[in-house]
Amino acid sequence: MSTSLNNNIKYLFLLIILLFVADARATHYRAGEITYKRLSGRLYEVTVHTYTDPTSDANPNTQSLEINWGDSKTQQIQRTQLNPINGTIQRNVYVATHDYQTDGTFRVSITDPNRVDNILNINRGFTEQLPFYVEAVIFINSSIQSNNSPTLLNPPIDDGCIGFLYVHNPGAFDSDGDSLIYRIIPPKIAAGQDVPLYVDPFNSDSFALDPIKGTVYWANPTTAGYYNIAIQIIELRNGFPVGSVTRDMQIRIDDCPNTPPTIAPMPNACVKVGNNYTQTISASDINSSQVITLIPVGGPFIQTPGAATQSPNPAINNGTVNAQFNWRPECFNIRNQSYFIQFKVSDNFAPRGTFTDGFFLKVNGPEPKNVEVKQVQRNALRIAWSPDECGLATKYKVYKRVDSSFWTPGPCETDVPASTGFVLLKEIDILSNPNDTFVVDDNGAKGLSPLVNYCYRIVSVFPARSALGQVIGGRVDPSYASTEVCGSLIRSKPIITKVSVDTTSETNGWMSVSYIKPDTLDTVFYKSPYRITLKRKLPNDASYIELYSYIFNSFEEIVDSFWLDSNINTTALQYLYQIDFYSDISTTEKFIDESNAATSIKLNIFSSDRKNILTWNADVPWENDSFYILRKNVLFGFDTIGVSVNLIFIDTGLTNGETYCYKVLSIGGYSLLPLRILNYSQEICGTPIDTIAPCAPLLTVTTPCSSFNDFANKLNWVPTVSCASDILSYKIYFKKDTESDYTLIAAVPASVTSYEDNREELKFSVAGCYVVNSVDTNGNEGSFQNEFCVDNCPYYVLPNIFTPNNDKTNDFFIPFEYRFIDKIDMQIYNRWGGLVFKTENPDVLWDGTEMVSGNTVSTGVYYYVCDVYERYLDGVRKRKINGTVQIIR
Repeated sequence: MSTSLNNNIKYLFLLIILLFVADARATHYRAGEITYKRLSGRLYEVTVHTYTDPTSDANPNTQSLEINWGDSKTQQIQRTQLNPINGTIQRNVYVATHDYQTDGTFRVSITDPNRVDNILNINRGFTEQLPFYVEAVIFINSSIQSNNSPTLLNPPIDDGCIGFLYVHNPGAFDSDGDSLIYRIIPPKIAAGQDVPLYVDPFNSDSFALDPIKGTVYWANPTTAGYYNIAIQIIELRNGFPVGSVTRDMQIRIDDCPNTPPTIAPMPNACVKVGNNYTQTISASDINSSQVITLIPVGGPFIQTPGAATQSPNPAINNGTVNAQFNWRPECFNIRNQSYFIQFKVSDNFAPRGTFTDGFFLKVNGPEPKNVEVKQVQRNALRIAWSPDECGLATKYKVYKRVDSSFWTPGPCETDVPASTGFVLLKEIDILSNPNDTFVVDDNGAKGLSPLVNYCYRIVSVFPARSALGQVIGGRVDPSYASTEVCGSLIRSKPIITKVSVDTTSETNGWMSVSYIKPDTLDTVFYKSPYRITLKRKLPNDASYIELYSYIFNSFEEIVDSFWLDSNINTTALQYLYQIDFYSDISTTEKFIDESNAATSIKLNIFSSDRKNILTWNADVPWENDSFYILRKNVLFGFDTIGVSVNLIFIDTGLTNGETYCYKVLSIGGYSLLPLRILNYSQEICGTPIDTIAPCAPLLTVTTPCSSFNDFANKLNWVPTVSCASDILSYKIYFKKDTESDYTLIAAVPASVTSYEDNREELKFSVAGCYVVNSVDTNGNEGSFQNEFCVDNCPYYVLPNIFTPNNDKTNDFFIPFEYRFIDKIDMQIYNRWGGLVFKTENPDVLWDGTEMVSGNTVSTGVYYYVCDVYERYLDGVRKRKINGTVQIIR
């Protein structure tokens, strides 16, 4: 039986039950939807809107309806509002509350007979006996806090004309600021049950839905009549669904020569809290004599306080109309998602032509103000700013970079993008530290460097809020970045400008260390003579050792200078240097300050197939902006082979087994010092060796499903061209199902690119997965990639006649030749429903006798039902077959 036939039987069965229960309560539905809002805890208020035909003979039983709360509870709720729309449409409103006892996902729904008849795109127009069903999904979980469904501001009843563009938008406004995703689904007659024979509305061009804006576009309808569609609106918070609403709406298409009006395209935009945003909205109608009316739709127009406005509202004119959108959002309007500002224009033709369009407007938080930077302590800067003017931020983010970025944020550019060169210095939790509107930057206790211009920007971070300003779970929203402020330290201490390896040796290495003198000092407090001392340690050592000192009788005598640190292991070790500055050394020596520490460049090497990978590191107080990679030549000099701005370089195209030697030259400097600083790493050597596993070939497998005599899987593969230069052989692996481990079944030389797997066990199942791994000349084997799985092709067919007359021909009821069958469960019945034979043997072997008495059954037709257990890659599956077999004697 086909899938569509099975579905139609299910629909028919369901309809018979529903019609039996409904009696004469049939109400002719056109459209409807369910929305909800959270009152407190797990208490929710649900509003049901339905649109019905008051002229129906069976109708006016709309005073109440039954709602299913999705937690095994139902309730009869009374109508709270009745609004006649016209002679054939009335709107019914029902409001009820429900207190859920547990967290969970609840499908709130109504099911009520019946729809109006002649809906052309459902059940070929025979729709009067189809139930009407709509639902909303409520997801209750403490992790998402409060959640309300979107409110749909445009009604679900609309008109269009043959041959003209039809446009509709539900006007969904989510007060929580959740993302909304829209999709068209078939209308329902019950939970999980689509209306029968649904098709999208007939069109000559296209029928589509914008999944972001929610706008339906139906280009040039071709047939007059009623059509129903369902729009599912899914709420996403942090990328996860937190609820949904489904609108079942009706569109009436008439043969009306009326081109609907249109709205000129509107650009998306951003606005900062406290600023006024305006945009001119223009609409026009090709029929210039018609009166067109432009009205606003959307959340910002209905919220209080601080609602957006349209002036005039409505805007009415012949042919062309203009209106001014105006909104000055307040602080509680800050949210991560943009507001969709909608407008609807209609003409005065009967039926009216309408058009809906809009633009996205993002409301952003204000930047922190009054940012200042000044030096505190010897090696630190203090950055301070005024508190968030909205009083709603929960964090401040402090960003830092060296030198000015000269970046001006765009009108929609919030936070500080990485492209500006800023990095996050610190986040301040306002909830824990409400008075913290400053940070002290001391470079992680290592101290900032003099002669460096440090620049900062501050960003406020706002939590997700509802339209009423209530904090809800969701994505946070960063503000615009503050203005950039910069500062530097006073140079009152020596500054290291060089730590360079001169000679590479395990015992007799040489290191050059240079410094520049301090240029400012309080010589009244710090009296002469002065001492400048070089000290050294390994980076992980606890303390320094003092190496050399210079004595100066006055501050004016202090000069820039250098030291040579000798007899050290520059081959394997990295050294950290620091310079101390003392005064009053002739009496009680007084410590003035110490330089920022600086390390030598430590070069590392990793050798691989025809390449050497160089990495290095250096912790220095200046900025290195480029690194030159030098390789030793045959004359024992060095050639430049590349330049890198990162701490890695790969030297490729080398010869395996040959040794190559390198060193790195760094070039950088302090931003406030014109001197360029050059330093060398130690020398290091490496020998390339092939450690790279070859790529897996591209595999295909052909199964023997076209034959009952062949049980071999045939493998063919194509080597990956870029990885095939030194392949020696291929290893072939197999596993019988997705849960098993691979086992090696064969190996073939590189010249072979096919294999026939004809193992004995394949007669019982050819299902399984294969991988072919490449093995190169160095024994490197590729990883298990490019897996190819094949499945069984079970076959089991029964004849419809046999002749048990002992003539040795066709005496038994047996299947045709079959394969990959585990067992069967068969029962055979006579025409009165009596069981005459049963078996689990796939061969059946019924000889036409009754299984209990052993008597020969009479000539005639017998009915069988049979569960066939077929073997597949993922296990044994059951397939039900039934049919008849005729006995002729």
